[in-house]
Amino acid sequence: MQFFGSYIDAAISRVHSDKLSGTHAVTLADDATIVLADSVQYASLIGVFETDNGYSAWFGTGYNHVALLSSYGGTTNWGVGDTDGRTCIISSAHDLTFKNRTGAPAHYMLYIFGGYMAL
Repeated sequence: MQFFGSYIDAAISRVHSDKLSGTHAVTLADDATIVLADSVQYASLIGVFETDNGYSAWFGTGYNHVALLSSYGGTTNWGVGDTDGRTCIISSAHDLTFKNRTGAPAHYMLYIFGGYMAL
């Protein structure tokens, strides 16, 4: 079973990977990004846990849209566009990008369910 496309495996596995549970931990500098889907991105549910302060959020994604479904730690910590001061998931057509805009390095666990996320 493939939890992530090969691109996301290559991007995150250099930090830490636990493919059996479908989770990945990654440290992102301020303004750093991870491309979650490039050219092919269908509907998916993405859970994000920010390990430094315990904040978490769930995002729903699809063609050319992202919705913040639920959050802990306040909605001001999460963004569905490229928003300064927030952790963001950005969608543009079939492309999906995860970006740290918090102003400092941060550590994340990502949980991605459904969707087809590969190059």
